[in-house]
Amino acid sequence: MKGTLNITQKFIGFLLLTSILPLFTISILSYQAARKTLESEAIRYSEEIVVQKQEYLELQLEQIEGLITNISGVDEIIEVLEQERTQTDTYTNLVTQARIGYILSSHSSLKGLVSIDIFTMQGARYHVGDTLDVSDIRHDVKNKILIQALQNNRTIAWYGVGNNINASSTEDKVITAAKMIHKTDAETLTSMPIAMLLVNYSLDAIYDSFDQVDLGTNAHLLVLDGENRVIYHPDRQLAGLYASEALIQHLGASEPTFATNINGERMLVTFVQSEMSGWKILSLIPTRNLALPSSTIRMAIGLALLISLLIVAISAWLITLQFVRPIRQITQRFKLFQSASDVSLPPLAISNRDEIGELSRWFNVFLVSWEGQQQAEAALRESAEQQQAILRVVERMRQTLDLDEIFDVTTNELKRLLKCDRIIIFRNHPDGGLECLAEAKSCLYDSWLPAKTGSQVLALESSLKLEPPSPHFTAPTGPVAASAVDQWASQLTPQGPSHLDQPPAIANLGVKSYLHVPILRNDQTWGMIGAYQHSQPQPWKETDINLVTSVSSQLGIALQQADLFAKIRQQAADLEQAKNTAEAANMAKSNFLANMSHELRTPLNAILGFTEILAEDSNLSLSQHESLSIINHSGEHLLELINDVLNMAKIESGKISLQEVCFDLYEFLSKLENLFRLNAKIKQLDLNFILHPELPRHICSDEGKLRQILTNLLGNAVKFTQTGRITLEVSTISSPDKHGPQSFDCMDLRFTVTDTGPGISASELDSIFEPFVQSETGRLAQEGTGLGLTIIRRLLQAMGGAIQVKSEVNIGTRFDVVLPVKAAAPEEAPPQTDPISLEDLTVVNSSYRILVVDDAPTNRMVLRHILGSLGLEVREAENGQAAIQIWQEWAPHLVLMDMKMPIMDGYLTTRMIRQLESQFATTHVPTKIIAVTAQAFEDDQRQVLESGCDDFLSKPLKREMLLEKLAVFLGLEGGLEGVHLQAAQPSAPKS
Repeated sequence: MKGTLNITQKFIGFLLLTSILPLFTISILSYQAARKTLESEAIRYSEEIVVQKQEYLELQLEQIEGLITNISGVDEIIEVLEQERTQTDTYTNLVTQARIGYILSSHSSLKGLVSIDIFTMQGARYHVGDTLDVSDIRHDVKNKILIQALQNNRTIAWYGVGNNINASSTEDKVITAAKMIHKTDAETLTSMPIAMLLVNYSLDAIYDSFDQVDLGTNAHLLVLDGENRVIYHPDRQLAGLYASEALIQHLGASEPTFATNINGERMLVTFVQSEMSGWKILSLIPTRNLALPSSTIRMAIGLALLISLLIVAISAWLITLQFVRPIRQITQRFKLFQSASDVSLPPLAISNRDEIGELSRWFNVFLVSWEGQQQAEAALRESAEQQQAILRVVERMRQTLDLDEIFDVTTNELKRLLKCDRIIIFRNHPDGGLECLAEAKSCLYDSWLPAKTGSQVLALESSLKLEPPSPHFTAPTGPVAASAVDQWASQLTPQGPSHLDQPPAIANLGVKSYLHVPILRNDQTWGMIGAYQHSQPQPWKETDINLVTSVSSQLGIALQQADLFAKIRQQAADLEQAKNTAEAANMAKSNFLANMSHELRTPLNAILGFTEILAEDSNLSLSQHESLSIINHSGEHLLELINDVLNMAKIESGKISLQEVCFDLYEFLSKLENLFRLNAKIKQLDLNFILHPELPRHICSDEGKLRQILTNLLGNAVKFTQTGRITLEVSTISSPDKHGPQSFDCMDLRFTVTDTGPGISASELDSIFEPFVQSETGRLAQEGTGLGLTIIRRLLQAMGGAIQVKSEVNIGTRFDVVLPVKAAAPEEAPPQTDPISLEDLTVVNSSYRILVVDDAPTNRMVLRHILGSLGLEVREAENGQAAIQIWQEWAPHLVLMDMKMPIMDGYLTTRMIRQLESQFATTHVPTKIIAVTAQAFEDDQRQVLESGCDDFLSKPLKREMLLEKLAVFLGLEGGLEGVHLQAAQPSAPKS
């Protein structure tokens, strides 16, 4: 402000007015003002120093976090870690170590980086670092970091300074950062840790920066980690120790600047805490350092009191030169620092070595330190920009496996980053020389790419570090840079249709300087990246070489990935071809089984059908009935053999499936006993069924397959036992819990079939479950196919059960079947009905019309006889076309549809009838269609129902099954309960 007196003017005025007393007063005021100014400037300087160091540390930590994020985002590492638990052999483990080690090595160029380790949750370890001896591990350190990493909520956790996990490392104390690598389960969408990524950073990088800061005598900087352990201290032996409790208490309860006693000395402490890592950066300045300039002032005051008033003006002038002006200069420079951090200031001139000179000197020290810090930060920013550029290139590489696109992106990115005139990617040509694959250049220069109309190759015949010159280019093992053409001694010549007799020198192409970095694929030189400057010589910096080297390394990885992708595609094509071949073979086998089933069951349908019809004729003699019985028995035996063969083929073709239902076990066993009671009585055998009291009444299992298993075992026992008894004992192995047998618990049932037959020799017991293998007793009886026990074992394996056999010759045989089932509630079991006979049925409505569709006349004749005996109207059709015509004219209530016929099969016929019904829904009552098919596989039955049929019957046709279906779909009434379903009223036939 104008008119305000400065310190010198006030000093002279007061001295002149009041002599010594005013001079003394002014001196005291000057001393107080100077001390406050010095303290204020010292505090501000300390704050700026710690803030700058905080920014420097966070910049370093950001690079490490970027490295961790980059590594944990590498898909190949995640893939290997997810498959790590399946790697069992040593070779695979070594290959995995090499792959991850190679990837980690490509990210280990960060300055100050000591090591990178990956520890999997299964105990595997992958390491890249300053030591190859990874056997000596500090497990206590690793376990502590792992526990903290699992409990830490941060993505990347900083653990400050501590012992190196690698005991053999040259760096005993390191700064550690860790991150857990997770995978997500595709079914449960839950995340679980699979590995810990751990990075160790050297303390040297911290000390190199912090040692440059000089705060004065006995003043220093201090860095503490999140657990208040010393990361930086001028005495390096204190690294890793905990700070004093008094200092920690002040840091938690005080302002950013405070004074406290440390080691018996009063210190002015200024600190900041990093939000990223939780670290604290402190500056500690002894308060006595701040008092040193005040002693000079006190001396000046004493001298001023002794000097006469004659030298007041000289004293004021000297004070002005030595005190006021330097302070003004320092203040002015601090203002410039505050307004523009990148301003370049000259150092203060130091004419004296007093306190003011010391202050100026310390300011100059600060200025030098600040400029060095600015240069370091600039270098770090440049390195960060390079890393970001590399990440962009790598990200673009990961977005595609098209090498042409990768090369194009790489050349353009490198040209932009290096600010050069031309970037080219070369590949070693099989015929020698280098093939130019991709180019990014300035529009001012001609392209070096081969002409699109020809197949010429750019050959680089080089004498780089080779004596004498090599006839072909040999890629160097490391980057080669030259700033002038005469250092290169190389030539570029186009070979091909436009071959030149005299190859032009590289100077003729206008190259002033170049940079070559080889591209390695699988440790072999694949080609190289060339950077060229035409406009002027360019000195290639180390950062430029590191950038191109990093990009070439990523190109090598991309080439390996492209090779791997090509192999995977070829393997996928081979697998697809093998799958198609297997499916074609399986389809051929299925078609063969379906045709065999149809061709074998169709004639049996006629044989068994007509024997049942003839057996009802009361005019036949006894011998004729016996003959019919023999024919029927032989047909049933043949059907049993066919069923065994087809069932075995069906099991081996993978067509078996479980149909779990809930049923009454007691009623099931009762019907099974009635089935064998007559045959046992004829042979005078004692047939016993023993049911243990804890046995549940209702169970859930595959009733049909269980019936097939027990029927086969009991049938063999009745067949081969001549005298004695046959016993079926049913019990539980694992009893239900306290809720009783009506609970829904799983249990194992044991079915034991024991007979007193001829038995099986011990030498035959191991082979009786093999296909087409019979015991000596079975061969003598000349019955069966040797497939029954094989089918039983295969069915039990599919149902989760097992079978065992014990036998002694001439004593008997015992089969134990163990089957897991589930107890069920009574309401889950369907009602049981007895078989219906022809005599049990009466026709509710005699005008029912039945259409029989079959290409075999004998099959139609059998059905016509059975249906006609019930008083039903019957018409016949020999194929699907005739069936549709009759359906349209006659409107039958029920159709018995053969599914395999010439001209039009039953599947297409059924679909057409359903389509026609949908068009005349208001005038037609839907026709019931029952498929009569010789294809008895479960897949065939499902296909029948999907075509539109209401139900199906298998050939050979059982009359009882046919009568049951008629009772359900037409409302035929019998003497049994549950057979009174009334069909819709018949519609009048079309005229």
